Amino acid sequence: RIENLFGNLKLRHLNLECNGIARVEGLSHLCELEQLNLSRNRIEHLEDLEPLREVRALSNVDVSHNQIVASEGVIEFWTSMHSQMQLLRYHGNPGVRHIKDYRKRMINALPRLGFLDERPINNNERRTCAAWAKGGMEAMHQAKREIFAQRHRQEHQVDPERRELLSQRRKLALARIDREAKEQEELE
Repeated sequence: RIENLFGNLKLRHLNLECNGIARVEGLSHLCELEQLNLSRNRIEHLEDLEPLREVRALSNVDVSHNQIVASEGVIEFWTSMHSQMQLLRYHGNPGVRHIKDYRKRMINALPRLGFLDERPINNNERRTCAAWAKGGMEAMHQAKREIFAQRHRQEHQVDPERRELLSQRRKLALARIDREAKEQEELE
């Protein structure tokens, strides 16, 4: 049970890690709460997290390493929470391993999410997950190939000014080689 926070209306960060909490209650008045750490508690059901819906400013939530066994409705629960969710740590709960395509689905469902569990989400991962949602694994692999090809082109691309400089130097070098060859012939 979460108590004695009624005088803390301006609270923005709250760390309740390892407190034996089984149900989230008593946070709805914290209108400015942005970050909440509930990791390593005794939360077992998604329903125990329902009151978090009332905390509209939340953008960073850690409920990792609890005992949440749910594997159905997890994606939908987090998408219905807040559109501004930027960081979510949900790993370490027993139900996660039974959620098919958990990471891909979460990334697609939460467009502002920049960090999921223990890893950041970059634009390339977001792009491949979107391709997966539209066309399955083949589309995802095609997106990965396109990303690789694009990166390869960028790494090996020579800008026009540098290309012109190299062309001029190459012409000068060839002219010098020809001149030296002619000089060598005249000496013989």
